[in-house]
Amino acid sequence: MSKIAQRRKDEFMATELPILNSIFEDDRVGYIVYQRESYESRVMRRNRKKSDFTNFISFLRSVNKEVKKVNLDSNSLKLINFHNDRIILLYRAALKYFDYDLSLWTKYIEFLMKYKNPTRVQNVINHALLLHGNISDSLYVYAVKIEIEFLKNIQKAREIYTSGLEVHKYSSNLYFEAFKCELTNSKMLIQEVFNSGKELVSNDPALDVSVAKVIFESAVQNIKEDTDLFFQMYNAATQYNFSLDLSKEIKK
Repeated sequence: MSKIAQRRKDEFMATELPILNSIFEDDRVGYIVYQRESYESRVMRRNRKKSDFTNFISFLRSVNKEVKKVNLDSNSLKLINFHNDRIILLYRAALKYFDYDLSLWTKYIEFLMKYKNPTRVQNVINHALLLHGNISDSLYVYAVKIEIEFLKNIQKAREIYTSGLEVHKYSSNLYFEAFKCELTNSKMLIQEVFNSGKELVSNDPALDVSVAKVIFESAVQNIKEDTDLFFQMYNAATQYNFSLDLSKEIKK
């Protein structure tokens, strides 16, 4: 057994095993320990496969679900956190060997979002875009969605779709995501005004959809034959009162 494997086994015996014993019957604990050791050995072998990592991750997540159903006290939460930390290490290890696999990157990002780790999400997105951005407009689309919906970072979303459109200037999906991003930003700004107790005025910056208009005009210039894109933009703009004038312009 390697030093790394022995260290992990010692850590498991000292930290996780006592908690497992407090939650499950002996036979169930025995099964979990056996499976855990089997998965650990597979990810340590030289001819490791992607499935060795993903199966181990799935196993740990299934144990977490089981723990939540059986018992959810401070010890159980500690065990779940141990497993989540191990899952992060497994994703990172897997990506050292299979960094070409875009699905592995997106699964890792989804996991980090689920467990509310925004700083790491941002770092992983940056790394994934660096490796795959030039060949995948879908990754840019995905990244913009995350920045807006999860990280609430409009400035970063703009940086991402701007970089993406420089590389994928004929991507209808990326143009539409950038367009929606700007409408969403206006919606968020308007909500902030309402929450502050103030009233909107005609020249309020929250009502400015000039960036969305620029995106539309750029799309017309680069992919004017894609009528489906402009129909989507029109429908999106009609959803908000502040962008009705823009929707009329798109309809022309």
